[in-house]
Amino acid sequence: MESRRIGSGVVPIAMAFGLIYLFAAGGCSEESPPVQVDEDPPHVAIEQPVATSVYGATVEDSVRIFVAAEDNEAVERIELYLILHDETEPTLIGTLTEPDSTGSYSLIWETAAFENGSTGSIYAVAYDQAGNQSDSDKVPVLLINQSEIGPPVARFLVIPSEGSVTTLFEFDASVTVDALAEPIDILVRWDFDGDGFWDIDTTQNKKASELVTYSYAVPDTYTVIMEAFNEYYSLETGVPGRTTKELVVKPESGIPDPPEAIEFIEIPAGTYPLGALECLPGEACGDTDEDETLADTLLVRLSNPYFIGKYEVTNEQYAVYLNSAFDADTLISYDRQSREVRSLESGKLLLVLDQALTRMKFQLVDSTFWVDEQYADHPVTGVSWYGASEFAGFYGLRLPTEAEWEVAARGNQLERGNFYPWTPATEVDAAYANYWNSGDPFEDAGSPRSTTPVGAYDGTAIEGTFATNDAVSPTGTYDQAGNVAEWVRDRYAANVYDALLAEYQAGNPPLDPQGPSADGTATQRVVRGGSFMNRNWDLRVTNRAAADPFRKADWLGFRVAYIEF
Repeated sequence: MESRRIGSGVVPIAMAFGLIYLFAAGGCSEESPPVQVDEDPPHVAIEQPVATSVYGATVEDSVRIFVAAEDNEAVERIELYLILHDETEPTLIGTLTEPDSTGSYSLIWETAAFENGSTGSIYAVAYDQAGNQSDSDKVPVLLINQSEIGPPVARFLVIPSEGSVTTLFEFDASVTVDALAEPIDILVRWDFDGDGFWDIDTTQNKKASELVTYSYAVPDTYTVIMEAFNEYYSLETGVPGRTTKELVVKPESGIPDPPEAIEFIEIPAGTYPLGALECLPGEACGDTDEDETLADTLLVRLSNPYFIGKYEVTNEQYAVYLNSAFDADTLISYDRQSREVRSLESGKLLLVLDQALTRMKFQLVDSTFWVDEQYADHPVTGVSWYGASEFAGFYGLRLPTEAEWEVAARGNQLERGNFYPWTPATEVDAAYANYWNSGDPFEDAGSPRSTTPVGAYDGTAIEGTFATNDAVSPTGTYDQAGNVAEWVRDRYAANVYDALLAEYQAGNPPLDPQGPSADGTATQRVVRGGSFMNRNWDLRVTNRAAADPFRKADWLGFRVAYIEF
C-alpha cells in the first residue's frame, strides 16, 4: 500500500481516501450545541444589623450578622468586610460558606480589635462557582466597646470668668469630652445658681455646642452646675457627666463700703409675699389698683440676706457724696450757669440745684455743696434715678429692687386691699406718716414744701407738739409710706405681679425677682412708697408708679441697699 507523509506521520493512501470520503459525504450529520457559560452574579443583602440612628447600626462589643444570598446555580462563599471612615482599604471580618436552617448566612462578629467609637460601614461580597461576584449595600455602623464607654466628661467655660450684676455671662460647654460623640450630639442642662432647679433642662434640647447666657440680680458666689448626656449611654442609664464651677458675681459698683452715717437694717433670706389680695365680696378693705391686686397668694424667694437703709438718704448725706465726688475731679461736674450736676462718665443729669426741687446748694467761695442745717436730716429730693444710682454706686451700694423694697416695708404681712408698713397694718392717719394735708408742722414751710425729718414718725413728738405713733415697719425701716416717694432699681412693667404669680403657680417660686431687662421697650423706672403729695390711701405698701429716669421732683427721693460680699 502506498503511503504519504502528513505532517510528521505517515498515513496509508487508502486510509487517506477514506477520510476524504467521510468528510465529503458529511460524516458529521449535526453541529454540537455551544457550552452554556454562567455570567449571572449572586444576589446578596445584609439583613442584620440595620441602621437605627444617625450613626447607623450601633454595635456594642459583638453582633450576629445575618446575610441573605441566592444564585441561579449555587453560592460558593460570602465574604464580610468593614471599611472605616478614616481608611481606604476594607478589612475582612469573616467568610461564610454554608447557610443555616433558615437559608441565611450568619456569623458573630466581635469588635474588640477596633478602636472604641470607630465609624464606618460593613458590606458583603457573594461569589458563585463560576467566579461571579456581587456586593451588598453598605450598612453604616458605630463600634462601641462597653468596657471603655461612659458618660461625657462634662466641662465648661464661663465668659467672663467673673463679673458683676450688670454682666451677661456666657457659658460654653463645647469643651466637654466624650469617647464617641461630638459636642453637637451631647445634650446638656444647666443650674446657674446651684439652687436645685434646672434653669435650662433637657426638655429644651440644648447641646454642648451651643452658647447659653445668664445674668444675676444679686451679687454672690454662685455654684454653677452642668450635666451632659450622650446618646448612646447616659440617656438610657440616666447617668450624666456632671461638673460644677464657682462663679463670683460682684455688686454693680464693687465691694460695698457704706458710709457710717447711713444706718442699715438686715433682711433675712427667705420666702416672702408680694402684692395685695383681692377684697372678698362685701368686705370693706379699700381699693387697690388692678396691677397690684392678686386673686391668690404670691410668694417669692430672696436667696441672700440683704441690707437696706433704715431711713431715706438725707440732704446732708447727699451733700457729703457730692463734695467727695466733685473733689475726685473725675466723677461729677457742676455747671454754674445751668446749675446742673452731671456724671462725667455717663453724662447723665443727676440733679439741678433748683430750690423748687431740692434743698441742695453750691457755695461759690470754696466750691462746695451744702444744705441749710435745719433741713440736713430731711430726705434729699430733686435727684433723678441716675442721681440716686450714682450716689449708691459711689459707696459700692445700689438701689433696692422692687421686691426688696416691698419686703422691707411689709415683712411677712399678707393682707387684703389697702395695708401699710406699720402695725396695725390696716390703719392710717396723720400720726403714722407725712401725706397730703396730714397737718405736720412742716407743711407749707417752703419749697420743697412738706418733707419731714427722716424717722420722725417714731412715737415721739415732731417739733415739740405734733404727736406721732411709732410707724416702724415689721423689718425695722421707717418712712416707707409718705414723706418722699422712692426710686428703686427695677424698670417698670404694669403686669409684674401677674407674671410672678403665674410663675409661682407653675410650681417654681420666683427667685430674686427684678423688672424687665434693658431691651429698649421698658425705659421707665419704678417709684414706690407715696409722698407728702399723696392722699393717705395711696401710701399702701403695694402702690406702684412709673417715672422716666431723668425725672426730678420735690417729692421724690430714695434709700439704698446692698448684699454683704
